Amino acid sequence: MRAFIHHTVRASLLSLLLVATTGCITNSLLKSMIRQNLSQNGTFPNWIGIHKNPKVGDFAEHQALDGSVIRYEILSQKGPYYEISQRHVNASGSASVLLELSFNLIVDKNGNVQEGYVVDLTSGERDRIRIAGPGENGYVSNVEVVTNRRLLPESVVTPAGEFAISEFRVYEYYLYQNGVLVKGTQTQLIHPDVKFQIVRLRAGASTEFPAVTVVRTIASFAPGDPVQKRVIDFLLGKLEKQEYTNGSDLIRQN
Repeated sequence: MRAFIHHTVRASLLSLLLVATTGCITNSLLKSMIRQNLSQNGTFPNWIGIHKNPKVGDFAEHQALDGSVIRYEILSQKGPYYEISQRHVNASGSASVLLELSFNLIVDKNGNVQEGYVVDLTSGERDRIRIAGPGENGYVSNVEVVTNRRLLPESVVTPAGEFAISEFRVYEYYLYQNGVLVKGTQTQLIHPDVKFQIVRLRAGASTEFPAVTVVRTIASFAPGDPVQKRVIDFLLGKLEKQEYTNGSDLIRQN
């Protein structure tokens, strides 16, 4: 989730919130609309990253490029499965309804999603959400982790601390953009001591940043190579915000 609240789920929510700003809709009605939309038409991702030796109570908070903060937390464990909550902890205006909802995934230790729910934090009601299949909104595929200790000789600094990064996760995913299902590429700077592993993530269109090209660039990185520069800048979060479809940085963890 990414990431998330996973970027594909987040895109669906933002489209509903846009409708809300154009008319007089109460938070209660908007919350019902979100729950109904997701339960009838929504799909949750089939995979998310999770750290080794996860424990109930583990959490991480990420600040998205739009300033919103999302908390990821392990709520419970039942046998080999963990329930992970993804929810906003700050929001304003029509988006404040998101403070009343949690997007929960039941996953195994490898991050494979078994079940998904949207939870009304006020009433405790849970609506089951279907898990994405190949070619559907939210579907994650071709996950690769590439190690390169030369790419980032200096630590990455976030409000959560300094992290020496040598591992980079890259994968493809599907999402609706302007009503059209498109393929995107997500990159993550990951660290073994970070809850849910992600220190920084960025996502963009696969037409400009194909996952296979990003993986190849990381593996063959040569300092000063102008051909590689734009891909590396994309990976490290150095492009303008509008060039990304999604992104966030770790700001807090336990």
